[in-house]
Amino acid sequence: MRFPLNEFGISANRTIIKNDNISDRYGFGIGAYHSFLPDKMINVIVGMEYNRTSFVVSNIHGGHFYHYTDLTYHINYISIPLGLRINMGKKVKFFIETGGYADLIISSNRKGTIHTYYPDSSNLVVSKDSQINEKAGYSSSTGVYFGVGLRIPISKYELIIKPDCKLGLNLYLNRDEVYSRYVRLTAGFKIN
Repeated sequence: MRFPLNEFGISANRTIIKNDNISDRYGFGIGAYHSFLPDKMINVIVGMEYNRTSFVVSNIHGGHFYHYTDLTYHINYISIPLGLRINMGKKVKFFIETGGYADLIISSNRKGTIHTYYPDSSNLVVSKDSQINEKAGYSSSTGVYFGVGLRIPISKYELIIKPDCKLGLNLYLNRDEVYSRYVRLTAGFKIN
């Protein structure tokens, strides 16, 4: 019996969240996949990935008596992609890949500063800055992805190089929408 997974990869990613209050950051991932119909022009790709993304939020209004600044968010996902890969070429193959995915969040946290200001017993406003490190409480999302790549034969394997883009649906940050979107560069190999 053949091992059910025949492709493996590691990736570097960068969030692409379009929001003036958010700065994109780098992350990483690993994945294992099965390529159905490997000798055909069109392959079906299914797999499982671990991806970690990061971004920084400059300022979040929390309420009348507090706000946050410089919050760094880290989100850890188990991703399940399902896609189609269209191959072109004889020996070295160029491909286009597109499909959908589910990002199941296994953990999300944030670190930064909370600024509080409360009246004391004399009705004077006292401000205090504290560092926080807490759960962020995001929920899982779904999305679409697309990418291009090369399959380069080396002995019984193929080297796979693939840049792609994952466009996820909304996460929510306070009352602001944040999209789980990131670009990746994946390097991996396929067992023939």
